Amino acid sequence: MSRKTRRYGTQNDKLQASKALRYEWWMLNECAARILSFGNKDTIMCNALIEAFCVHLRNFIEFFHLKQEKLSDQLFWKHYLSTDEKINLKNDLFPYKKNTNKLLSHLTYERINYTEETKSWPTGQIANEINENMFQFIDAADQSLLCDKIKKYKKQLESVNKAYDDAFTCSSSDDICPNMNYTITKNATGR
Repeated sequence: MSRKTRRYGTQNDKLQASKALRYEWWMLNECAARILSFGNKDTIMCNALIEAFCVHLRNFIEFFHLKQEKLSDQLFWKHYLSTDEKINLKNDLFPYKKNTNKLLSHLTYERINYTEETKSWPTGQIANEINENMFQFIDAADQSLLCDKIKKYKKQLESVNKAYDDAFTCSSSDDICPNMNYTITKNATGR
């Protein structure tokens, strides 16, 4: 078994990785915007969008986490800053780590303890906090480590002053599932 080592990446690695960071940011905002447009008109689509939103949220919770003592090749915001650079991140996101684990990522008994109120995802508030953190991060980061797409996306968001203000509940109980009026068939392999 190989021993894990801490990997912070080369300058080129960080530049290339910032493209993935931009993708995560873009998808989080696109999911938030579409959740607002669907609202509660289509429960299945709203649930799917909330779940997709939470996948990207989980990546940002990890990216902005304050304790970065894991041995991994995981990307953290501090990898892009000089050692003396300080930024004031919003840390209101971290309570959602438990919900992304217990409500969406893992099938746990804890799900039965959630109520409609505790299952609510304030997607708008979360997107706003991620955006504020990203604006601060990009302003403080070594610009040579960031791809042009992430800088351009920041300018686009700032120019439209994009802000969200609604919360939605992801319904995960069978009492709200619609009647399924379609047939599930086996595919050619018999599965």
